[in-house]
Amino acid sequence: MFDGSGSEGVVSGRNLADLREHNRQTVLRCLIESTAPLTIRELARLTGITRPTVASALSDLVETGDALEGQADHASGRGGRRPHVFTLNATKRMQAGVAVRLQGVELAIADWQGTILASDSRPLRGRPPAEILDNLLDDLLVATGITSVDTMVIGAIGSVGRDGVLRRNETLPDISAPGYFERLHDARVGRIVIENDAVLAAVAEQRVRNLPTDRSMVCLLIDASVGVGIVLDGHPVRGAAGYAGEMSYLPGSGWNDAHVALMEQAQAHGCTAQRLFKLAGESDPPAWSRLVLRNFIDDVTFGLTALMAALNPDLLVIGGYACAAHEPIRQRLTDNFTGVLPHLPVIEPASAGTSAVVHGAISLALSSSTEPSLATSNHSA
Repeated sequence: MFDGSGSEGVVSGRNLADLREHNRQTVLRCLIESTAPLTIRELARLTGITRPTVASALSDLVETGDALEGQADHASGRGGRRPHVFTLNATKRMQAGVAVRLQGVELAIADWQGTILASDSRPLRGRPPAEILDNLLDDLLVATGITSVDTMVIGAIGSVGRDGVLRRNETLPDISAPGYFERLHDARVGRIVIENDAVLAAVAEQRVRNLPTDRSMVCLLIDASVGVGIVLDGHPVRGAAGYAGEMSYLPGSGWNDAHVALMEQAQAHGCTAQRLFKLAGESDPPAWSRLVLRNFIDDVTFGLTALMAALNPDLLVIGGYACAAHEPIRQRLTDNFTGVLPHLPVIEPASAGTSAVVHGAISLALSSSTEPSLATSNHSA
């Protein structure tokens, strides 16, 4: 249900044009979040805006093509007329969410209400991520029958500051170069936003869980290396320059090189890190997979313990490929935390699935499509 806060009388210091735009955006957000057509009366109740003001906002939205007007299937009263109802023109603005991983690139295209219309992923295999994303975008645009997307949010390993610049990507350093994704800036993409992949996974997890604003959550995104997304008081935390949760700077944290040993062991047994986590999570796993997993968790425990002590979160979420082995990870972390931390967080597997980064990217794109100020990394790549 939409949590409306729009009201003509509560917006101070704005001129009439600003107030009109504020009300228009409030009605628009309500249409975006609604799963059914709404009457003017219903929109007024949901937004807290008077019916005449809602009607004026709807007139503007219909004129710009953002909203569609129709009639209800049934009359509101005996012998009465069918009321006018309004819906979002969901195909007016398309969004794209991207995850750039060590192993490959995943892309999804969604409409204005976040419904995914098409998605695909492809391995890197030595090719540049930008090239793969370029081809993926072409193919999915053809598959969906559209020509462009309004906003593309790209999730990648690394720190992203308030200026929207990706920094310190040591695993895929090329994508940190200025203008790396510039080739996408043609008629196909209106705006590109770069964000840390773990932050986007946390955004998706927050949405799926409908996390109360008074609860805190730390999301681990472990495909091989460890990424962290932090949610405090209902808001993702990035820090002044995007380094919040970057425990790899802490000497002895284990976060810089723990993934190297894990991947070497996986390759030695003829599998990928993803396959290793899956094997280790089985009820009767190969002994070597559990040993590699235990050593990996032990290697990163010091840094994670420091993070838990600093933030004292309610919830610690295990996401990424490691989610497949969440139970042995939970058990090992609980053992390692016990007697060290004064308060143990609840440890649970991620609920947002293996495409959490992409879903979080689409959520951020949707937010920025109505109010650009909602996108924290509001800069083009």
